[in-house]
Amino acid sequence: MQQEVLQYLDFLKYEKRLSVNTLKAYQRDLLDFQEFVENNDLPAVRNVNTRQIRRFVLDGMSNGWEPKTTNRKISALKGMFSYLAEREMISTNPASAVQSVKVPHRLPSYVQESELDIVMPRLEGYDDWTDFQEALLFVLLYETGMRRAELIALTYDRLDQRALTLRVLGKRNKERIIPVRKEIMKACISLKVLRQEDGVESNHVFTLSNGKALYPKKVYTAVNRVLKAISSTERKSPHVLRHSIATHLLNRGVDIQTIQSLLGHASLASTQIYTHQSIEHLKSSHKAAHPRS
Repeated sequence: MQQEVLQYLDFLKYEKRLSVNTLKAYQRDLLDFQEFVENNDLPAVRNVNTRQIRRFVLDGMSNGWEPKTTNRKISALKGMFSYLAEREMISTNPASAVQSVKVPHRLPSYVQESELDIVMPRLEGYDDWTDFQEALLFVLLYETGMRRAELIALTYDRLDQRALTLRVLGKRNKERIIPVRKEIMKACISLKVLRQEDGVESNHVFTLSNGKALYPKKVYTAVNRVLKAISSTERKSPHVLRHSIATHLLNRGVDIQTIQSLLGHASLASTQIYTHQSIEHLKSSHKAAHPRS
């Protein structure tokens, strides 16, 4: 890997403190660009120009890049060249003139409340801790709106049994506090006891049978299996539960700032997409109930 790319990735990791997943995405993007530079006998990364960067983008789009992927790669290059320019390793940022592509507007997928009512697991009556864990995992993802990575990282020292809150470590190590029902807090403690009876010790709330934290695919599979049984939504991932609670709360009149706080969005703009979902709900309700429809 070229020195400039390595230096920028270290900067993102140690100074910007990006999440592991975001860092991996940027690394892939920059390696794609480095490979493009080398395969086309272009100058070293620090010596490319705007025209060559545009060519990289156009080649990628012709090979099937989605608009969001394209924009992330452009953003990665702008960031790296800005970093090099600020440290006077190059004179100007050749990526600054490259425009992002338009992303088609698509509302996030979510599950209807009536569908979730059918399959929402109970949090009692389990003898096997793995079954109990899968039930709690599903309920907690929906009721808190936390991200999959946040759920995986959740540990018992972040649970406040008296206040009935969880301290969640989100993107860029930003911490937020999420309230939970007494039933959920009790279930988290019961899960630990049930697991200990099976000889599994861990400070993680959700674990594998060896006590280590769950891996992302395990969480995805558990959620996907439940949603397949009841939902017609195209996507059936843990993130869909996050979209679902945000949409349901908005439909029930919860203000958007509260939802922003719950989800841990840095910008209100990220949360406002759910207002479009709520408007669609209003339209369908209006059409169904209006006496002149």
